[in-house]
Amino acid sequence: MKTNVAPSSPLLETSFRLTYSLLIITYVVCFVSAFFMPSFHARRIMYLECGITFVAATMYSIFNRPDIAATIFQFLFGNSAENLVHRINVLRYIGWFISTALMLVALCYLLSWNRRDMSWRTLGVVIGLDWMMLGIGLLGEMGVVDKWWAWVLAFLPFFAMFYVLHHTFLRTNANSANQIMYWTYFVLWIMYGVVYSADETIKTVVTNVLDGTAKGVFALAVCVRLLFFS
Repeated sequence: MKTNVAPSSPLLETSFRLTYSLLIITYVVCFVSAFFMPSFHARRIMYLECGITFVAATMYSIFNRPDIAATIFQFLFGNSAENLVHRINVLRYIGWFISTALMLVALCYLLSWNRRDMSWRTLGVVIGLDWMMLGIGLLGEMGVVDKWWAWVLAFLPFFAMFYVLHHTFLRTNANSANQIMYWTYFVLWIMYGVVYSADETIKTVVTNVLDGTAKGVFALAVCVRLLFFS
C-alpha cells in the first residue's frame, strides 16, 4: 500500500507501514488475550487497550491513503493547500483526543491495581488536562496560535496532568511496577512535545515510532504482565 506521503523519503513510508502493522497485531493480541485474563479488572484493561489500538490503527489506515486523508482534511478544515505530511500531523489530533483519553483511563486502572484510590473525578481531571494540552497543540499546528507559544503553553497542562497522576497513585503506592509504568508514560509523552516544532519529516517519523511504542509495544507489555504476573 503506497502512502505517497513523501515519495523522496522511503523512511516516512516505511514508518507508516510498520506502525500500522504493529497496531493491527497488537489489537488482535489484546482482543484474544482478553478472554484469558484472570480477572474482570484485567479484562477491562485489555478492552481499553483494544480500544486504544483500534482507534490508532484506524487513523493509520487513513494516513496510508493520502487521497482519503486529503479529503478528510479538506472537509474538516476547508483547506487543501497544505502539504500532505502537515495535513496528516493535524489529523492525528482527531485520533489522539480519543486514544490518549483511553490510555489515561487504562493507566489509572493499572496504577490503582487492588486499591480504591481512583475516582471518576481523578479521571475527569487528567482527561480534561490532556484535552487542554492537545487543543493547544492543535491550535499551534494549524497556525491559529504561534507554534512556539503553543509548545510552551501545552506543557503546562502536561505537567499538571502528570502531577495529578503522581500525587494520586504514586505518593502512597510507589512500588516498582507503578514507577515503571508512570515514568514510561511520562518519557514517551514528553517526547511528542520535544519533536513538536521539529522538521515535518523528522517529526512525522519520530511520532510514528512513539505511537507504535506508546500504543503498541506498551499494550503488549501490559498484556504479558496481566496474563503471567498479575
